[in-house]
Amino acid sequence: MKAKKLLLCLAILSGSYLSSNAQTFVPPNLDFELGTTANWTYYTGTVSVGFVYTLATSAATPGLHTLMSGTGVDAYGGFPVVGTGSYSLKLSHDTTNTNADAASYNIAVPASSAYTLIYQYAAVLEDPAHTPSHQPVFEVQAIDSVTGTVFFDSIIYDPTAGFVASTSYPSAWYKAWTNVSVDLSAYAGRTVTMKFFAAACSDGGHWGYAYIDLADLFETYARLPYHATSVTMAGPAGYSSYRWTDSATFGTTYGTTASITIPAPTVKTKYALILTPASGHGTVDTIYKTIDVTPLGLSNPSLNTGFNLYPNPTSGAVKIQWTNQQTGTAAMEITDVTGRIVYRSVLNLDAATGEQQINLGKVADGIYSITIKSDIINYTGKISVQK
Repeated sequence: MKAKKLLLCLAILSGSYLSSNAQTFVPPNLDFELGTTANWTYYTGTVSVGFVYTLATSAATPGLHTLMSGTGVDAYGGFPVVGTGSYSLKLSHDTTNTNADAASYNIAVPASSAYTLIYQYAAVLEDPAHTPSHQPVFEVQAIDSVTGTVFFDSIIYDPTAGFVASTSYPSAWYKAWTNVSVDLSAYAGRTVTMKFFAAACSDGGHWGYAYIDLADLFETYARLPYHATSVTMAGPAGYSSYRWTDSATFGTTYGTTASITIPAPTVKTKYALILTPASGHGTVDTIYKTIDVTPLGLSNPSLNTGFNLYPNPTSGAVKIQWTNQQTGTAAMEITDVTGRIVYRSVLNLDAATGEQQINLGKVADGIYSITIKSDIINYTGKISVQK
Protein backbone atom coordinates (compact mmCIF):
# COMPACT_ATOMS: atom_id res chain seq x y z
CA MET A 1 0.00 0.00 0.00
CA LYS A 2 1.52 3.27 -1.00
CA ALA A 3 2.16 6.19 1.29
CA LYS A 4 -0.46 8.37 -0.32
CA LYS A 5 -3.23 6.74 1.70
CA LEU A 6 -6.17 9.01 2.25
CA LEU A 7 -5.52 11.26 5.23
CA LEU A 8 -7.99 13.18 7.28
CA CYS A 9 -5.09 14.55 9.04
CA LEU A 10 -5.42 16.37 12.32
CA ALA A 11 -4.14 15.26 15.69
CA ILE A 12 -4.76 17.68 18.55
CA LEU A 13 -2.47 17.24 21.51
CA SER A 14 -2.44 18.57 25.04
CA GLY A 15 0.30 16.78 26.90
CA SER A 16 -0.62 13.15 26.25
CA TYR A 17 -4.19 14.15 25.30
CA LEU A 18 -5.30 13.13 21.79
CA SER A 19 -8.47 14.80 20.58
CA SER A 20 -11.30 12.54 19.50
CA ASN A 21 -11.49 14.72 16.38
CA ALA A 22 -8.39 12.97 15.04
CA GLN A 23 -9.52 10.34 12.54
CA THR A 24 -8.50 8.34 9.50
CA PHE A 25 -11.01 8.07 6.67
CA VAL A 26 -10.09 5.88 3.73
CA PRO A 27 -12.72 5.43 1.00
CA PRO A 28 -11.99 1.95 -0.34
CA ASN A 29 -9.82 1.91 -3.45
CA LEU A 30 -10.21 5.63 -4.14
CA ASP A 31 -6.55 5.62 -5.22
CA PHE A 32 -6.62 2.19 -6.97
CA GLU A 33 -4.10 0.90 -4.43
CA LEU A 34 -6.03 -2.31 -3.92
CA GLY A 35 -4.66 -3.16 -7.35
CA THR A 36 -8.17 -3.50 -8.79
CA THR A 37 -10.81 -1.35 -10.49
CA ALA A 38 -13.32 -2.00 -7.67
CA ASN A 39 -15.58 0.65 -6.06
CA TRP A 40 -15.55 2.89 -9.12
CA THR A 41 -18.29 3.26 -11.74
CA TYR A 42 -17.26 3.07 -15.38
CA TYR A 43 -18.85 4.38 -18.57
CA THR A 44 -18.42 4.02 -22.34
CA GLY A 45 -20.05 5.96 -25.17
CA THR A 46 -19.51 8.79 -27.61
CA VAL A 47 -18.80 12.52 -27.67
CA SER A 48 -20.43 15.20 -29.81
CA VAL A 49 -19.64 18.85 -30.49
CA GLY A 50 -19.26 20.97 -27.36
CA PHE A 51 -17.99 18.13 -25.14
CA VAL A 52 -21.43 16.55 -24.87
CA TYR A 53 -21.17 12.90 -23.81
CA THR A 54 -23.61 10.07 -24.45
CA LEU A 55 -22.54 7.44 -21.93
CA ALA A 56 -23.78 4.17 -20.49
CA THR A 57 -22.43 2.39 -17.42
CA SER A 58 -20.26 -0.62 -18.13
CA ALA A 59 -17.81 -2.96 -16.53
CA ALA A 60 -14.22 -1.75 -16.40
CA THR A 61 -13.01 -2.48 -19.94
CA PRO A 62 -9.29 -3.02 -20.60
CA GLY A 63 -8.18 -0.54 -23.24
CA LEU A 64 -10.85 1.93 -22.12
CA HIS A 65 -10.51 1.72 -18.33
CA THR A 66 -7.07 0.22 -17.85
CA LEU A 67 -5.38 -0.31 -14.48
CA MET A 68 -1.73 0.74 -14.86
CA SER A 69 1.21 -0.42 -12.76
CA GLY A 70 4.95 -0.80 -12.93
CA THR A 71 7.68 1.56 -14.08
CA GLY A 72 6.64 1.97 -17.71
CA VAL A 73 6.35 5.31 -19.46
CA ASP A 74 3.80 6.75 -21.87
CA ALA A 75 4.65 6.12 -25.52
CA TYR A 76 4.06 9.73 -26.60
CA GLY A 77 5.06 11.75 -23.53
CA GLY A 78 7.71 9.62 -21.84
CA PHE A 79 6.26 10.30 -18.38
CA PRO A 80 5.53 7.46 -15.89
CA VAL A 81 2.22 5.68 -16.36
CA VAL A 82 1.72 5.73 -12.57
CA GLY A 83 1.46 9.01 -10.69
CA THR A 84 2.13 8.29 -7.02
CA GLY A 85 2.30 4.83 -5.50
CA SER A 86 1.74 1.60 -7.39
CA TYR A 87 -1.35 2.07 -9.57
CA SER A 88 -3.24 4.55 -11.73
CA LEU A 89 -6.14 4.33 -14.17
CA LYS A 90 -5.83 5.02 -17.90
CA LEU A 91 -8.98 6.33 -19.54
CA SER A 92 -9.56 5.71 -23.27
CA HIS A 93 -6.94 5.03 -25.99
CA ASP A 94 -5.28 6.33 -29.15
CA THR A 95 -7.79 5.02 -31.67
CA THR A 96 -9.61 7.40 -34.02
CA ASN A 97 -13.38 7.44 -33.53
CA THR A 98 -15.87 9.49 -31.50
CA ASN A 99 -15.43 7.38 -28.37
CA ALA A 100 -15.80 8.82 -24.90
CA ASP A 101 -14.94 6.96 -21.72
CA ALA A 102 -15.40 7.94 -18.08
CA ALA A 103 -14.98 6.80 -14.49
CA SER A 104 -16.54 8.13 -11.30
CA TYR A 105 -16.25 7.69 -7.54
CA ASN A 106 -18.77 8.75 -4.86
CA ILE A 107 -17.04 10.31 -1.87
CA ALA A 108 -19.08 10.57 1.35
CA VAL A 109 -17.59 13.75 2.80
CA PRO A 110 -17.56 13.55 6.62
CA ALA A 111 -19.88 15.98 8.36
CA SER A 112 -17.40 16.71 11.14
CA SER A 113 -15.12 19.09 9.27
CA ALA A 114 -14.14 20.56 5.89
CA TYR A 115 -11.85 19.00 3.31
CA THR A 116 -9.93 19.51 0.07
CA LEU A 117 -9.53 16.63 -2.38
CA ILE A 118 -6.26 16.29 -4.27
CA TYR A 119 -6.13 14.36 -7.54
CA GLN A 120 -3.46 13.85 -10.18
CA TYR A 121 -3.79 13.52 -13.93
CA ALA A 122 -1.67 13.20 -17.05
CA ALA A 123 -3.15 13.56 -20.52
CA VAL A 124 -2.20 12.91 -24.15
CA LEU A 125 -4.43 14.59 -26.72
CA GLU A 126 -4.04 14.80 -30.47
CA ASP A 127 -4.29 18.32 -31.89
CA PRO A 128 -6.29 18.36 -35.14
CA ALA A 129 -6.43 22.19 -35.12
CA HIS A 130 -10.22 22.08 -34.84
CA THR A 131 -12.19 24.78 -33.06
CA PRO A 132 -12.13 24.15 -29.30
CA SER A 133 -15.57 22.52 -29.11
CA HIS A 134 -14.48 19.80 -31.59
CA GLN A 135 -11.11 18.92 -29.99
CA PRO A 136 -10.18 15.73 -28.12
CA VAL A 137 -10.75 16.45 -24.43
CA PHE A 138 -10.03 15.50 -20.82
CA GLU A 139 -12.66 16.77 -18.38
CA VAL A 140 -13.11 16.50 -14.61
CA GLN A 141 -16.33 17.30 -12.75
CA ALA A 142 -17.24 17.40 -9.06
CA ILE A 143 -20.98 16.98 -8.55
CA ASP A 144 -23.03 17.66 -5.41
CA SER A 145 -25.30 14.67 -4.85
CA VAL A 146 -27.96 16.70 -3.02
CA THR A 147 -28.60 19.21 -5.80
CA GLY A 148 -26.94 17.58 -8.82
CA THR A 149 -24.92 20.78 -9.27
CA VAL A 150 -21.52 20.58 -10.98
CA PHE A 151 -19.48 22.85 -8.69
CA PHE A 152 -16.07 22.07 -10.22
CA ASP A 153 -15.53 21.60 -13.96
CA SER A 154 -12.10 21.40 -15.60
CA ILE A 155 -12.09 21.07 -19.40
CA ILE A 156 -8.72 20.54 -21.08
CA TYR A 157 -8.06 20.25 -24.80
CA ASP A 158 -4.93 20.69 -26.95
CA PRO A 159 -2.91 22.74 -27.17
CA THR A 160 -3.49 24.49 -23.85
CA ALA A 161 -1.09 25.85 -21.25
CA GLY A 162 1.34 23.30 -19.92
CA PHE A 163 1.09 20.89 -22.84
CA VAL A 164 4.20 19.84 -24.76
CA ALA A 165 4.43 18.50 -28.32
CA SER A 166 5.41 14.85 -28.53
CA THR A 167 8.78 14.21 -30.16
CA SER A 168 7.61 10.81 -31.42
CA TYR A 169 4.30 11.94 -32.91
CA PRO A 170 4.21 15.71 -33.54
CA SER A 171 0.41 16.04 -33.70
CA ALA A 172 0.13 14.61 -30.18
CA TRP A 173 0.47 16.95 -27.20
CA TYR A 174 0.91 15.76 -23.64
CA LYS A 175 0.83 17.06 -20.11
CA ALA A 176 2.78 15.04 -17.55
CA TRP A 177 1.44 14.34 -14.07
CA THR A 178 -0.19 17.41 -12.53
CA ASN A 179 -1.75 17.89 -9.09
CA VAL A 180 -5.15 19.60 -8.70
CA SER A 181 -7.04 20.46 -5.52
CA VAL A 182 -10.85 20.61 -5.23
CA ASP A 183 -12.36 22.49 -2.28
CA LEU A 184 -15.06 20.35 -0.61
CA SER A 185 -15.48 22.58 2.46
CA ALA A 186 -19.08 23.51 1.54
CA TYR A 187 -20.11 19.86 1.13
CA ALA A 188 -19.59 18.38 4.60
CA GLY A 189 -22.10 15.61 5.26
CA ARG A 190 -22.88 15.17 1.57
CA THR A 191 -21.79 12.74 -1.11
CA VAL A 192 -19.68 14.28 -3.86
CA THR A 193 -19.22 12.47 -7.17
CA MET A 194 -15.83 12.93 -8.85
CA LYS A 195 -16.21 12.10 -12.55
CA PHE A 196 -13.39 11.91 -15.10
CA PHE A 197 -13.91 11.92 -18.89
CA ALA A 198 -11.53 11.31 -21.81
CA ALA A 199 -12.79 11.59 -25.37
CA ALA A 200 -11.72 11.71 -29.00
CA CYS A 201 -12.63 14.62 -31.26
CA SER A 202 -16.30 14.92 -32.14
CA ASP A 203 -15.48 14.59 -35.85
CA GLY A 204 -14.11 11.07 -35.31
CA GLY A 205 -10.64 11.46 -36.77
CA HIS A 206 -8.44 12.16 -33.75
CA TRP A 207 -7.94 10.69 -30.29
CA GLY A 208 -7.29 11.55 -26.67
CA TYR A 209 -6.67 9.68 -23.43
CA ALA A 210 -5.65 10.39 -19.85
CA TYR A 211 -4.33 8.85 -16.66
CA ILE A 212 -5.90 9.58 -13.26
CA ASP A 213 -4.67 8.94 -9.74
CA LEU A 214 -6.56 10.29 -6.72
CA ALA A 215 -4.40 11.23 -3.79
CA ASP A 216 -5.61 12.74 -0.54
CA LEU A 217 -8.48 14.32 1.30
CA PHE A 218 -6.90 17.07 3.36
CA GLU A 219 -8.82 18.30 6.41
CA THR A 220 -9.05 22.06 6.07
CA TYR A 221 -10.89 23.00 9.29
CA ALA A 222 -10.66 21.67 12.83
CA ARG A 223 -11.42 22.91 16.33
CA LEU A 224 -9.12 22.76 19.34
CA PRO A 225 -10.40 22.23 22.86
CA TYR A 226 -9.74 25.41 24.82
CA HIS A 227 -7.10 23.74 27.04
CA ALA A 228 -4.97 22.29 24.20
CA THR A 229 -1.34 23.36 24.29
CA SER A 230 -0.23 22.07 20.87
CA VAL A 231 -1.61 21.00 17.54
CA THR A 232 -0.23 18.47 15.06
CA MET A 233 -1.06 19.02 11.39
CA ALA A 234 -0.22 16.58 8.60
CA GLY A 235 -0.18 17.37 4.89
CA PRO A 236 -1.03 15.02 2.02
CA ALA A 237 1.61 12.42 1.28
CA GLY A 238 3.72 12.10 -1.85
CA TYR A 239 5.12 15.61 -2.33
CA SER A 240 8.79 16.46 -2.76
CA SER A 241 8.77 19.29 -0.20
CA TYR A 242 6.45 21.07 2.22
CA ARG A 243 6.34 24.53 3.76
CA TRP A 244 3.81 25.51 6.43
CA THR A 245 3.38 29.28 6.63
CA ASP A 246 0.99 31.99 7.73
CA SER A 247 -1.79 32.54 5.18
CA ALA A 248 -1.62 36.34 5.14
CA THR A 249 1.95 37.07 4.03
CA PHE A 250 3.56 33.60 3.68
CA GLY A 251 6.43 35.17 5.56
CA THR A 252 6.48 32.99 8.68
CA THR A 253 7.59 29.39 8.26
CA TYR A 254 6.31 26.95 10.88
CA GLY A 255 7.84 23.79 9.44
CA THR A 256 9.12 22.06 6.29
CA THR A 257 7.99 18.47 6.83
CA ALA A 258 4.72 16.74 5.93
CA SER A 259 3.69 16.68 9.59
CA ILE A 260 4.38 19.43 12.11
CA THR A 261 3.54 20.05 15.76
CA ILE A 262 3.32 23.68 16.87
CA PRO A 263 2.00 25.57 19.89
CA ALA A 264 -1.79 25.77 19.81
CA PRO A 265 -3.08 29.14 18.59
CA THR A 266 -5.13 31.16 21.04
CA VAL A 267 -7.49 32.50 18.36
CA LYS A 268 -8.89 31.12 15.12
CA THR A 269 -5.89 30.90 12.75
CA LYS A 270 -5.56 30.00 9.09
CA TYR A 271 -2.35 28.31 7.94
CA ALA A 272 -1.05 27.81 4.40
CA LEU A 273 0.71 24.67 3.23
CA ILE A 274 2.85 25.11 0.11
CA LEU A 275 3.30 21.79 -1.69
CA THR A 276 6.05 21.15 -4.23
CA PRO A 277 5.47 17.94 -6.24
CA ALA A 278 8.12 15.56 -7.44
CA SER A 279 9.80 16.48 -10.69
CA GLY A 280 7.45 15.96 -13.62
CA HIS A 281 4.36 15.90 -11.42
CA GLY A 282 2.90 19.34 -11.99
CA THR A 283 3.29 22.74 -10.39
CA VAL A 284 3.49 24.10 -6.86
CA ASP A 285 0.13 24.14 -5.07
CA THR A 286 -1.05 25.87 -1.90
CA ILE A 287 -3.80 24.55 0.35
CA TYR A 288 -5.08 25.93 3.64
CA LYS A 289 -5.99 24.69 7.09
CA THR A 290 -7.95 26.65 9.69
CA ILE A 291 -7.56 25.84 13.36
CA ASP A 292 -10.44 27.20 15.44
CA VAL A 293 -10.37 27.51 19.21
CA THR A 294 -13.23 26.49 21.47
CA PRO A 295 -13.94 29.34 23.93
CA LEU A 296 -13.69 28.65 27.65
CA GLY A 297 -17.01 27.26 28.77
CA LEU A 298 -17.79 25.64 25.40
CA SER A 299 -15.47 22.67 25.67
CA ASN A 300 -18.43 20.27 25.87
CA PRO A 301 -21.06 19.99 23.13
CA SER A 302 -24.15 22.09 23.71
CA LEU A 303 -27.19 19.82 24.02
CA ASN A 304 -30.62 20.98 22.84
CA THR A 305 -29.92 24.65 23.42
CA GLY A 306 -29.73 27.69 21.22
CA PHE A 307 -32.00 26.46 18.39
CA ASN A 308 -35.63 27.15 17.55
CA LEU A 309 -37.80 25.62 14.78
CA TYR A 310 -40.84 27.44 13.43
CA PRO A 311 -43.56 27.12 12.37
CA ASN A 312 -43.92 23.79 14.11
CA PRO A 313 -46.18 22.08 13.05
CA THR A 314 -45.39 23.06 9.46
CA SER A 315 -46.91 22.43 6.04
CA GLY A 316 -43.45 22.44 4.46
CA ALA A 317 -41.28 25.50 5.06
CA VAL A 318 -39.32 25.47 8.33
CA LYS A 319 -37.03 28.20 9.63
CA ILE A 320 -34.18 27.12 11.86
CA GLN A 321 -33.11 29.92 14.20
CA TRP A 322 -29.98 29.88 16.33
CA THR A 323 -28.43 32.10 18.98
CA ASN A 324 -25.09 32.12 20.78
CA GLN A 325 -23.48 29.56 18.44
CA GLN A 326 -19.93 29.35 17.14
CA THR A 327 -19.71 30.35 13.48
CA GLY A 328 -18.87 27.66 10.95
CA THR A 329 -20.85 24.73 9.56
CA ALA A 330 -22.88 21.95 11.14
CA ALA A 331 -24.32 18.77 9.63
CA MET A 332 -28.12 18.59 9.68
CA GLU A 333 -30.21 15.44 9.23
CA ILE A 334 -33.96 14.87 9.47
CA THR A 335 -35.20 11.31 9.97
CA ASP A 336 -38.59 9.63 10.16
CA VAL A 337 -39.78 7.33 12.96
CA THR A 338 -37.95 4.38 11.39
CA GLY A 339 -34.64 6.25 11.33
CA ARG A 340 -34.67 6.75 7.55
CA ILE A 341 -33.04 10.02 6.47
CA VAL A 342 -35.55 12.19 4.57
CA TYR A 343 -33.52 15.39 4.42
CA ARG A 344 -29.82 16.13 4.77
CA SER A 345 -27.98 19.42 4.44
CA VAL A 346 -25.31 21.66 5.91
CA LEU A 347 -26.28 24.46 8.27
CA ASN A 348 -24.12 27.50 7.60
CA LEU A 349 -23.64 29.33 10.89
CA ASP A 350 -22.13 32.40 9.27
CA ALA A 351 -23.07 34.52 12.30
CA ALA A 352 -23.51 33.61 15.96
CA THR A 353 -27.21 34.50 15.64
CA GLY A 354 -29.20 33.83 12.48
CA GLU A 355 -31.59 31.56 10.65
CA GLN A 356 -31.82 29.26 7.65
CA GLN A 357 -34.95 27.98 5.90
CA ILE A 358 -35.51 24.44 4.64
CA ASN A 359 -38.46 22.92 2.78
CA LEU A 360 -40.08 19.65 3.87
CA GLY A 361 -42.98 19.95 1.45
CA LYS A 362 -42.11 16.62 -0.22
CA VAL A 363 -42.14 14.47 2.92
CA ALA A 364 -45.25 12.73 4.20
CA ASP A 365 -47.21 14.00 7.20
CA GLY A 366 -45.77 12.84 10.49
CA ILE A 367 -43.32 13.51 13.30
CA TYR A 368 -39.65 13.79 12.36
CA SER A 369 -36.42 14.06 14.33
CA ILE A 370 -33.81 16.71 13.48
CA THR A 371 -30.17 16.55 14.52
CA ILE A 372 -27.64 19.36 14.13
CA LYS A 373 -24.05 18.38 14.87
CA SER A 374 -20.58 19.88 14.76
CA ASP A 375 -17.54 19.69 17.01
CA ILE A 376 -19.36 21.65 19.74
CA ILE A 377 -23.05 21.26 18.78
CA ASN A 378 -25.20 18.20 19.37
CA TYR A 379 -28.78 19.42 19.01
CA THR A 380 -31.83 17.15 18.68
CA GLY A 381 -35.43 18.21 18.19
CA LYS A 382 -38.78 17.26 16.69
CA ILE A 383 -40.67 18.64 13.68
CA SER A 384 -44.33 17.93 12.94
CA VAL A 385 -45.33 18.00 9.26
CA GLN A 386 -49.06 18.56 8.68
CA LYS A 387 -50.20 19.53 5.18
